[in-house]
Amino acid sequence: MKGAHRSTGQHSIRHAVATELAKSLNLRSLMDVMGWRVPAMALRHMHGNEDATRSALEMLGQTKGATPPPASAKQILRPIMDIIMT
Repeated sequence: MKGAHRSTGQHSIRHAVATELAKSLNLRSLMDVMGWRVPAMALRHMHGNEDATRSALEMLGQTKGATPPPASAKQILRPIMDIIMT
């Protein structure tokens, strides 16, 4: 069946590429490159970066050298996405 069922290999490769791109692209750019219309698809491939989270919190003055709890992009962006999608 053409297009209806992708092989696991193709899906794994697409997921790996999207995950790598998500490390350097913002949400909108990732959606454009991967051809997604809804942010939820991009959020599946965006994973938290503890160093970036710590740096952002320190920049905001929230913490001085403390280790932040691990946060995924979904946890951070979910409240924002809920507002946008309603």
